[in-house]
Amino acid sequence: MPRRPTRTVPTVLVPGWNGSGPGHWQRWLAEELTTAGREVRWPEFPDLTAPVLGPWLAALHQSLAGLDDDGFDVLCHSVACPLWLHHAMANASSPRPARVALIAPPDARTGRSRAGHLLSAADGH
Repeated sequence: MPRRPTRTVPTVLVPGWNGSGPGHWQRWLAEELTTAGREVRWPEFPDLTAPVLGPWLAALHQSLAGLDDDGFDVLCHSVACPLWLHHAMANASSPRPARVALIAPPDARTGRSRAGHLLSAADGH
């Protein structure tokens, strides 16, 4: 049976296209977690309006540095969902989270204009 994390495990919040500005549920959650004594990490994406797989993967990988296997949680929103899947497939040496939540992934049929580099990178388009 997998080990259950304690209440104090870090949480990595991974925003989607255009980020998670004031009033966004991820900002609210970050405040709640911080108040509860949990560390909150955010990847520092180079451009939140232009998701490009390589730079976004690098930022995600950096945000996971120093975390222990099964010792943190991840919540991904929007285009961060396919980003996490690319990360999981390509980074066997990266720390493994205890839990991952993929929330409101983009629709591949309508999201290509905004998230094309993340949605289509696996198939080479």
